[in-house]
Amino acid sequence: GATTYTLTGNNNICSASAVVTVSVTATPTVNISGNADICSGQSEVLTGATATNYTWSPGGANTSSISVNPGSTTIYTLTGANGTCTTTAIASLSVTPTPTITITGAAPICNGQSLVLTGGTATSYTWTGGISTNTITVNPTTTSNYTLTGANGTCTTFAVATVTVNQLPVIGTASVTAAPCGLSTGCIDSVSVSGGAPT
Repeated sequence: GATTYTLTGNNNICSASAVVTVSVTATPTVNISGNADICSGQSEVLTGATATNYTWSPGGANTSSISVNPGSTTIYTLTGANGTCTTTAIASLSVTPTPTITITGAAPICNGQSLVLTGGTATSYTWTGGISTNTITVNPTTTSNYTLTGANGTCTTFAVATVTVNQLPVIGTASVTAAPCGLSTGCIDSVSVSGGAPT
């Protein structure tokens, strides 16, 4: 708003007045809203309020809102201006690395065999079935998928490994009995073949 001030002076005989108008521009109240913590690879919208003009740093954007996706923890400064009256606000955006989850050890097996699966590059792990170690031993009887969820704090990602199970062949049992023969020609009295697991 504006206020008018009048000054009157005199020397007991003569008087004079002067008038001045003082305009007051409101200093903006600047704040930054948005999440304070994100995972790497994510973006976040930061929004400023109650100013006529905005300047963000880093980046130099002049809009009231900006979308950012820093690779590491970054401090953002917003300067808000109403004419020549300015004020600033500061926000720190913390970035937690999202784990890159890998599963090693997956390979085809025969039914009855076991396999060790190992996960990597996270702080905590959860496998299919709720196991929370980075390494598990599995012995599926059919081809199965195993999901590993890795977490760094609240930042999570997952990987899936398929273990192919080959069934063992079934070998039957057979017998052969020869017909009676003369001693001069010789004979095979019987032949027996039994199945078993291959090696």
